[in-house]
Amino acid sequence: MKLFKFIVVIHLLCGLMAGSCHKSAVGQSTETPDAKKDSVPVRMRVWYVSDSLSYSSYDSASGVYDHDPACDSIFGRAMQRAAVNGGGRITLEPAVYPLSITLRLCSNLLLKGDTDTSGNVLLQLQVPKTIIEGNNISYTTISHFGIRNALNRGGEGILLYNGSSHNLINDISVSNIGYNGINISDTTSRYNTIQHCSITDIMKAGIACYNKSQNVLIQNNTVIRTGDHGIILTGGSNCRIKNNMVDSSGYYTLGGNNAFAHGIAIDGHSGAWFCSMDTIDGNRITNSGSAGIEVADGVSHVLISGNYINNTGVTVDHDQYGIYFGGTFATGNDITIENNEVYHCLWEGIRVGGNSSGVGNTDLVKITGNTVDSVVRQGIIVHYSSNIDLGNNNVRHASETGIVLTGWSAAYKIAGAAISNNQATDCSGPGFSIAYASDPVFTDNDFCGNGAVSQAQGTGVDNVVVNGTNGCLDL
Repeated sequence: MKLFKFIVVIHLLCGLMAGSCHKSAVGQSTETPDAKKDSVPVRMRVWYVSDSLSYSSYDSASGVYDHDPACDSIFGRAMQRAAVNGGGRITLEPAVYPLSITLRLCSNLLLKGDTDTSGNVLLQLQVPKTIIEGNNISYTTISHFGIRNALNRGGEGILLYNGSSHNLINDISVSNIGYNGINISDTTSRYNTIQHCSITDIMKAGIACYNKSQNVLIQNNTVIRTGDHGIILTGGSNCRIKNNMVDSSGYYTLGGNNAFAHGIAIDGHSGAWFCSMDTIDGNRITNSGSAGIEVADGVSHVLISGNYINNTGVTVDHDQYGIYFGGTFATGNDITIENNEVYHCLWEGIRVGGNSSGVGNTDLVKITGNTVDSVVRQGIIVHYSSNIDLGNNNVRHASETGIVLTGWSAAYKIAGAAISNNQATDCSGPGFSIAYASDPVFTDNDFCGNGAVSQAQGTGVDNVVVNGTNGCLDL
């Protein structure tokens, strides 16, 4: 009779216990966690026989044979043995494993499916709990299997917290989760990587890094159909969100004024959690409930580069930007938005500015090389900012003005703006508008071919410098 085996192999981590473990930190790793853990000797086997519906284990070190009809018990004891031995390896053969307990990880652990894809091994939770949890763990890898909640409610998919650092979540399929798909939380959790994961049908955020989790790398993941944000960081510094595909954030949003469902978001928590040196690059974001990318409220030194955004404001009736940098409660400084493509936004394509009170100036703004097409409001707007580099942008089919620079009033002016080699065409209003600004410099722009009679206009502007050829500039 053919046997379907569930094999768990735990290896002794002699090298790790001797202090020879290698960091998997963002930008620091030269060796994957798998490579080190694959080389250690066998410790234990656990197997499943389908005809008897039983689970058994054999500890080669102690010679102890264990038998239990419950999958929970065998998994629990395997995790316990790994913890007692300072880590190990647990390998899962292809099967669906029904669980009613949370799997609690230990440090120096490799939990891995033995196939090349995550779809052949599935841990299916039968109760509304968190499926996999790590409390203050380090140098642990989980990879090549799937997890889902059969009830589609309750708990996290994967939760790492309380100083969990230098861990890798790789090629995990996460689906039907009642809260966040993957969540890494708190300020002492550092140098964690989430990559090559598929995250679908999540009631809250697809990937969340809450409470100032630092040095996180989120790359090459697919996030589809979430209730809140596709990917969200709150207060994290030195983080990178790279080459992810995010579709249908806010799909499960019940809607309305109290909901937020950005494709990708970084939030400084009203300025209380200072964060900086974050990068959002190479992502593809489609059908966002609210903004495609939003970075707000006390986040500085940010690069937003090479992203593709199409169709924002699908399910939420506010914050429907393509890209937004600024904040209602606190401002940030030093933002670069470059080489992005933004299409079909219900609000502005790109919006940067100080807070709504007019007393929070955004300094050091660089918006260059972007394409914005088919937006309901302005293509690009920068308000109440200083030291602005606006160059080589192409804006088309804005229902209002193509490009706007504006201060709050004569008392709160934009200070210092270089506007060069931009093109704004086929807009219903002016190609360009500027108000309440000092010392702007215009060089070789084209603002012709738009609907307004005065195609590039300004008010409350002083000390204007015009260089080269600036089509339809009327100041």
